[in-house]
Amino acid sequence: MTASVASMRVWLERYAEEAVVPPISDEVPRRIDEHIAGQMPELAQDPMLVADLHASTRAQWRVFAANLTSAHSFTPLPQAADLARSLARRGLELSVLLKVYRSAHKVLFDYFAEVTAALGPQDPAPTSCSPTSGAGASSGSTTRSRR
Repeated sequence: MTASVASMRVWLERYAEEAVVPPISDEVPRRIDEHIAGQMPELAQDPMLVADLHASTRAQWRVFAANLTSAHSFTPLPQAADLARSLARRGLELSVLLKVYRSAHKVLFDYFAEVTAALGPQDPAPTSCSPTSGAGASSGSTTRSRR
């Protein structure tokens, strides 16, 4: 493992630790839910669906963030199944659930684009995660990287 890969791993481990507790663990699901609600009025107008969405988003984020530094495996979460069932019970098409996931992916991609854009000179360069990259940097705090 090169120094640059090692520094990226250290940074990612620190970020993963911070991401599962407030303020990040509150901010990211809130941003995702707000975007989804803005895109999908049929969901936003139903308080029970909003509650299921929030529970699902929060659970999905915590599992995702906690697994950033480990081997990834897909494990369906009960909260995600609850949201899918709630949508189905209301007679909403599968396309609504898929739109929820597409919207969430967009916000998550935008969020991580912001995180990487906010990396400072003491943080590993985003390109340094490649084992062939030679530019090493020392790891820094991830707290300023959230907005």
